[in-house]
Amino acid sequence: HMEVIAKERRNDLKLWYQAAKGGLTKELAEKILGDFRASTDFPAAHFYPELMKIYPNAKFVLSIRDPKRWVVSVRSTIAELRSVQLKIPKPVDWLLGMSSSVPVIDLILEQRLGFRFDMSEQEMIAAYE
Repeated sequence: HMEVIAKERRNDLKLWYQAAKGGLTKELAEKILGDFRASTDFPAAHFYPELMKIYPNAKFVLSIRDPKRWVVSVRSTIAELRSVQLKIPKPVDWLLGMSSSVPVIDLILEQRLGFRFDMSEQEMIAAYE
């Protein structure tokens, strides 16, 4: 979950960025997820096709949310985090270890969903669907 990455595993942002750019390989998945027994939400959920191939015996629970509720959720969580980070001066952001989270968030959402934060609500819903 992105909350764990933000609080405890900031170096994983670089690995998720690699996965978003070049695909999630078994080696990369093991570096990122090796210490975990489960994963939820962003960013791992966006890699479920690769994860199902890498871990064929794992249990996967995929849910489909109401698109409008999803937009509200994204705007109140990921978009809020992103907005705050964009306001932090670059040196402070770097010292906090979060300087690569905005590019990771943007790249994953754009590549996986065709989603951008400057979209209208209807465009966001269409990207989700």
